[in-house]
Amino acid sequence: MKLFSFVGTGDYQETSYSFDGTTPSKPTRYMPVALIELLAAHEPVKELILMVTPQAKATHLNNLETELSQRFPNLPFQVIEYHYADSQIEWTLFEKWMSILEKEDTFAIDLTHGMRSLSILSVPISQFSTLFAEANMTHLFYGNFQPHASVNLIIDLQNVLLVEEWTYAIRQFLETGQSNALKRLTDRARQTYAMTSETRTLFPFMQIADVLDQFVTYLNLNRYQLIVQHISKLKKALNVEVPKDARLLPYRLLVEQLREDLAQFINAQNDVDIHIALYDWYMKHNRILQAITVWRESIVTVAARSLGIDPYVQEVRKKLDRTLTAYTKGYELGEGAGRDENLFFASLHQLSSSCRDNLAHIQEKRNDMNHMGLRESSSGANKLLSLQQQSNIRELHIEVLRHIARMEVEHAPHT
Repeated sequence: MKLFSFVGTGDYQETSYSFDGTTPSKPTRYMPVALIELLAAHEPVKELILMVTPQAKATHLNNLETELSQRFPNLPFQVIEYHYADSQIEWTLFEKWMSILEKEDTFAIDLTHGMRSLSILSVPISQFSTLFAEANMTHLFYGNFQPHASVNLIIDLQNVLLVEEWTYAIRQFLETGQSNALKRLTDRARQTYAMTSETRTLFPFMQIADVLDQFVTYLNLNRYQLIVQHISKLKKALNVEVPKDARLLPYRLLVEQLREDLAQFINAQNDVDIHIALYDWYMKHNRILQAITVWRESIVTVAARSLGIDPYVQEVRKKLDRTLTAYTKGYELGEGAGRDENLFFASLHQLSSSCRDNLAHIQEKRNDMNHMGLRESSSGANKLLSLQQQSNIRELHIEVLRHIARMEVEHAPHT
């Protein structure tokens, strides 16, 4: 493990440091020396990187180098000098950090000595560095020095970084609809709590990540039947009460946010509600092709439901889809059309001509996107752009679905 540590110009007093309940270090003026000793048995420091200003270097470096060479003669260490007055200090540190960290390195930061602003600045820089260096930051140490104490406590602030990780994961889900970062964090939490008596209490909550991840997978794959089946599991998972444990605050806030963000699915009463929720989800997360696909397929599904036939039978969908295509293209149904096609066709013709034109444009846009914009004519697809800008698509979608859902079929003979 590599240890990054800062040294300032303070009058550091000799003391011993200790992790909670462990044997203290030998007396030293310098926290990095104590850390190297205390970590030796479990996570030995392989290299020390000291961050110093010119003033700190003049004040402490000779004494610190002497102590390090006496106690750890084989330990490699390097000194990185920076100037506090440097207006680009954050980029200077960033460049240094990136040059030191290598792929799959593990490293820790010691914030005890040095100027607080630069010590704190090192944290986001390190987090950013790990993204590109694929390194793993394992500890964020702070030596809580008390002038009259013979042994001072070392605090590991690594959990503070979880706030940043949760912020990223929640933002990723809310903005993109992807749940993989949330799943990783919750899996980690499950592993952490698996070693404690709280596991049974937390287990129902931990299942949220599994249910959510599966639900998002079905959304990504546009699997309507599986989405419908999974909504009940989602409701049950989000109905869990998160224990009032300070460490679980991100989870509790996440559950509240998920209930709000997925309310359309959770409160859906029928196919129309679910299809509108799907359309809104895809549009919110800029998945235009999936939104348009839902648009088209939802009309067929709702029509089948209204006609009292199974919307999941392939032949049923084919004949209703052919009927919808005939309507949007202005064709008549063939003589072989049955009762279901004729009822659906008649219901569609009750819609306005502008509604039919827009349905045609949506179909053209779907085909155009499926062919990467390389079709011979994109006129219908291009017309849809203005429709999108006017925010009329969603209202048109709701109008058509509700109209089809009210299809009059009671007195029609089934053929």
